[in-house]
Amino acid sequence: VLALAQRFGCASASIVSFDPVLPRASIALTAGAFPESARRSYESEFASHDPMPRIVASAPSGTVFATDRFFSDDYLRHSLFLNEFLRPHGIEETLGGTVSDGDGRLAILTLHRGTDRKSFHDDECAELAEILPHLTRALELRRAFTRLNTKASLLASFIDRLSAGVIIYRSDGEVVYANRAAREIASRED
Repeated sequence: VLALAQRFGCASASIVSFDPVLPRASIALTAGAFPESARRSYESEFASHDPMPRIVASAPSGTVFATDRFFSDDYLRHSLFLNEFLRPHGIEETLGGTVSDGDGRLAILTLHRGTDRKSFHDDECAELAEILPHLTRALELRRAFTRLNTKASLLASFIDRLSAGVIIYRSDGEVVYANRAAREIASRED
């Protein structure tokens, strides 16, 4: 995500995950100059004022938006979310897109533009649209690996509780895992 922010000349980026039914939003990932205090503030005070989760809940995955074009000037002048949350954190505009977050949730990738760069242009919107399917796939893979790591950790914890020594080998004979009991037996060197 940080590489994307840098590619588009932005100081920070985030992925906001939300349930399209509710929609309750939370920041799943941040990168760059987006402080942890902003993340906490978003979730405790401002998530309910963020208009994008409600708007993109019905948008197909891959929909791209630039907030300066998406909202009217009047809305931007009076937006509590923009004026009391984004701007105090140095964010003038966001370029974003919807990505599938799995398990019935959606996510929005947002790249944060400060006043140090010009508004996002059509070519940047098109470029982000080309990137979003790949980001969606990367998120799917990340979730799959996280689930596998969780499963492996739980199985290792279970095997470690056995009183019998268990050693798991790869087909080439290398030890993949030895539980606590097997390590204790091997440490005796008898």
